[in-house]
Amino acid sequence: MRETGSSCSSGYKFVYLIIIYSAILFSSFADAGGFDSLVQKLQELGDFRKIFESIVELNVKDYGAKGDGIGDDTKVFADVWKMACSSKVESRIIIPDGSYCLVTPISLGGQCHSKVTLVISGSIVAPSNPGVWDGMDTHKWLYFHNVDHLTVEGGGIINGMGHKWWASSCKSDPKNPCRHAPTALTFHRCNNLVVKNIMIVNGQQMQIAFT
Repeated sequence: MRETGSSCSSGYKFVYLIIIYSAILFSSFADAGGFDSLVQKLQELGDFRKIFESIVELNVKDYGAKGDGIGDDTKVFADVWKMACSSKVESRIIIPDGSYCLVTPISLGGQCHSKVTLVISGSIVAPSNPGVWDGMDTHKWLYFHNVDHLTVEGGGIINGMGHKWWASSCKSDPKNPCRHAPTALTFHRCNNLVVKNIMIVNGQQMQIAFT
């Protein structure tokens, strides 16, 4: 788990820092400089809030994602999501540029402890074979539910690989049986959601839905 900025998520570090600042407070007033000395010490240490500002970055390639569009990266994606959702500081899940993460139908639940940002700089790719959905909910592919303060961004691509779905649709050929096809990206009961700067292509049916 990689962190950028200062990291102080441990409760022990928090208590330790409070003790340090308490010691500075009392020692400063004991000095001849009094309040001026305290102000100087605080200026030297910088803004106290910055100690607690941190962002955990989780690059899926660092956790075993192949990113070649062939190997199944679903488990890695799910595991990284769990880490991000359980983090007590803001987390960023990175799909790096040049990677093609093959992800089968997946449901990503909420009640996360802090803000999560999914940065798609590469691509998330669906299975091209509709048979992967056999025995599963064919309405869904990437399904986020009950996630608050989620951001999805990064300039990358979500590719539903919908060509075989279209070809087997009863709308394309009345001889085909009619069946539900997935919505590529669904957000269900997600509050304070931000979706920006991503491209969704080749959706199996609908590209995106907010429910």
